[in-house]
Amino acid sequence: MNPLEISANIIWEHVCTNIALILKECDLYGLAGILTIPDPAIENRIHALKKLDKICQMIIDNTGDGQYSVSRVMYNAKQQILHLEMLLSAAKNEDEAGFSEAKSRLNEQSTH
Repeated sequence: MNPLEISANIIWEHVCTNIALILKECDLYGLAGILTIPDPAIENRIHALKKLDKICQMIIDNTGDGQYSVSRVMYNAKQQILHLEMLLSAAKNEDEAGFSEAKSRLNEQSTH
């Protein structure tokens, strides 16, 4: 395995772990509860997700023609990061419909 493949796998596992954690928090606390979790705050989570998305894009930009699997994993990670950002942004804006939709999309991914 080359360094980009290793990095892609580590990032994918990190994204999946975060999805599981956030979905668990959603089930336990709901929209209102997510807003009150002090550490990490929603703004910090969104900021961290944006950084992770940039790292995924850098990996995509540096993959060669023979590294389709790395790009595929990073595009999947970026999609899930987007769903996580949508969920957290909806919670931050107290948008129940957006929160439910993003949560549903994340739940669908976690069952595949």
